[in-house]
Amino acid sequence: MLQYLINATAIWLLSLLIFDMVLRRQSMHGYNRIYLLITLFAGLLLPLVPLRNSSLVYQQLPATTVGLLPATQVVKEVTNSAANTPQQTPWLLIVYLMGMSASLTLLALEIIKLIRLSRNAVVSQDGKWTIIETGKDHAPFSLMHRLYVTSQQQYTNDEWQMILAHEGRHTTLLHVADHIMLHITRIVLWFHPLIYVYHRRLLMVHEYQADANAEEPTTYGRFLVEQAVFHAAPSITHSLNYSPIKNRINMLTKNKTKNQPLRMLVILPMLAVATGCFTKEATKRTFERKGNEITYNGNKFKMSEPKTDTIMLMDPISGDTMTQTMTSVPKPIEMNGQKIYSSPEATPPAYLAGSTTLEDAVNKIASTELSALPDGDYWIDMNNVVVSESGKVAFYEFRGVRRVTARSLTTVGADSTRKLGAAIDNVLNDVPAMKPATANGKNVPSLLETKFDHPIFHVQDHKVTFGNPSNM
Repeated sequence: MLQYLINATAIWLLSLLIFDMVLRRQSMHGYNRIYLLITLFAGLLLPLVPLRNSSLVYQQLPATTVGLLPATQVVKEVTNSAANTPQQTPWLLIVYLMGMSASLTLLALEIIKLIRLSRNAVVSQDGKWTIIETGKDHAPFSLMHRLYVTSQQQYTNDEWQMILAHEGRHTTLLHVADHIMLHITRIVLWFHPLIYVYHRRLLMVHEYQADANAEEPTTYGRFLVEQAVFHAAPSITHSLNYSPIKNRINMLTKNKTKNQPLRMLVILPMLAVATGCFTKEATKRTFERKGNEITYNGNKFKMSEPKTDTIMLMDPISGDTMTQTMTSVPKPIEMNGQKIYSSPEATPPAYLAGSTTLEDAVNKIASTELSALPDGDYWIDMNNVVVSESGKVAFYEFRGVRRVTARSLTTVGADSTRKLGAAIDNVLNDVPAMKPATANGKNVPSLLETKFDHPIFHVQDHKVTFGNPSNM
């Protein structure tokens, strides 16, 4: 969630800077409206797009490999912020819901304000318009085809036609749809300041569009100044006296510049940068491995040295004895200089009540990917899962998918391994935070004991079940 907000903020900030420097003072109001809407949605959606990092190549291993197995390292970003600790998550949720409630309350008050203005009002029809004469002191404003004025008699015929033309443009251009979308966004992301900047910019563009058809700019500008002294309308409506009036009057007399079409092209490099730099996976960097140290995205992991042991094995048929050399797989022992604990050195990490376990999440995605394999038993060669002190999966090793028979392990095809590895990568990025391991009363990084150390997938007629292998 934190990375999503960082990416969304970067997209919105870049988009608004370009808008203010290149487009804001131009009279291409229709394009400016589209630009603001597209970039607002880009900030909401692009951080969710999983563009795969091409450097994450899953290595195919021979079935007879014995000893240290090379592995693809997939490392998740870790944050040490105290605000992300699971102990504080409920409080953050409470604060967020309180903010949403406050935003909904403010919107409800605006609706109540509108209802109160309608009480005891004189209602009449003027073509497609429902005229509501409130008798209250305010500038003209509209909501869909409902036009609210203090009194129709206070305006000359020319002034009345200017009001109808202005508010009619709001209705024709469906500005109300922007209003609805902006209010929903403000409720959901009430804490984000750039959402309010977008709201102000879009409302200003709405007024520029509605002002653009004024036949006599001088007379119309004078009328705008006269209406500026009245009280503001509810925020859910379009008001004739929306400020700043000075900017609107300047825009009325502004001539189109020759290079306006070129300015419109700025959205293309902006979206290219946003897609390349701020999508879900774009902020990942390839890992670097030097000896027994792995560096990724500012996090440093130290691996244990491999150990070699010689064991004696007896063939149960011939009775011959043979020697087998086994090399242990290195384990992560330090993260950013901190010891990585394992049970029983520390209280192990635990899943929060109601959250999805790592095994369940991987099993769910694996069942889809493995269903295309031939009938048989399979297991996922995945271990060394590290949970950070903030409770998130920070590191793991995925070595592929093995087919299990009575006498051997066979590595499945590279394509299946690559697809499953990519799916696991996405799953681990979204696994909810756990209660981190603790040692001496402090949260510490730790190894998570998983159930990926035995065959659990049985494929039969392209259906996947979990449990004991069928052929052993």
